[in-house]
Amino acid sequence: MLHNCSKDLNANLEAPLLHNQLLMFIGWLLDKQVGADTINTYLAGLRQLYLSKGLNPASIRSELVTQIIKGRRHQTLSVDSIGSQKQRLPATPAILKLLKLDLLKSSENPNTKLLIWAVCTLAYNGAFRIGELLAKKQTRFNPLDTLLEDDIKIIETSVNNKKVKLIQVCLKQEKTNSSKSATIIDVFEAPGPICPVRALRKWLNHSPHTNKKLPAFRKPDGRAYTGRELNEYLSGFSQRTFPNSPGKISAHSFRVGLASTLGSLGYDDSEIQLAGRWSSRAFESYLKLPRTKRIRIAREIGNLAA
Repeated sequence: MLHNCSKDLNANLEAPLLHNQLLMFIGWLLDKQVGADTINTYLAGLRQLYLSKGLNPASIRSELVTQIIKGRRHQTLSVDSIGSQKQRLPATPAILKLLKLDLLKSSENPNTKLLIWAVCTLAYNGAFRIGELLAKKQTRFNPLDTLLEDDIKIIETSVNNKKVKLIQVCLKQEKTNSSKSATIIDVFEAPGPICPVRALRKWLNHSPHTNKKLPAFRKPDGRAYTGRELNEYLSGFSQRTFPNSPGKISAHSFRVGLASTLGSLGYDDSEIQLAGRWSSRAFESYLKLPRTKRIRIAREIGNLAA
């Protein structure tokens, strides 16, 4: 499998692997829709290869590798409407492009189509949990744990004397924030068709926003757009686009997909943990990830979809 991965990615993957190369390999397996047990089998084989060469296999099982496999296991066994079992697939730039085409052909309200695209590009590029962006219910919500219109904005700033546009999202109760204080998550503009800034601006330009104390993502009738509604659309998208696939796209696919994409681009586990806020330790260090690095991540992801 290492040979096949090396050929697909045009990379020289030989034991001992650097940690970013290991993540590239796992990201490649995820893109191939390989399950958690199979990934563990490949890693066990890699461990035996290390031992046969007198190498220390400890680096194969980092915290991030464990979390990725755990997340992959939790994605599986989502039961569809007829009772069969399907795996949740990680989203990729290519899948996002297919989603955009699906939305263009959809019979959904034009405003709702723009809303869905804005949410999906933001969830992917910012590694957001969908509950951080969308309300749980259409009409009743808790302002303390719901993203309100006042909590999200597009700004322009200067980084290294260059102007850049970004989305700032204020999370009032971040899952891994032990201090319970609000934090600002920056999501930068990106080249190509999956830019979250352009998607959000286009939706905002076509939507009435007159009450900053209501949920940020609302339908034309004023009701909140919920995570359940997004998953219903994504389930239909999966059936239309991948009718013979054992897997499907869900709202959680975007967050997992970013980790997979960053691993395939060669980012190390600490950078991926910071970008995705995967632990309290990573959360506390999030703002230490330089804006220049976060801009580079956005551009590299955008270029994959260009």
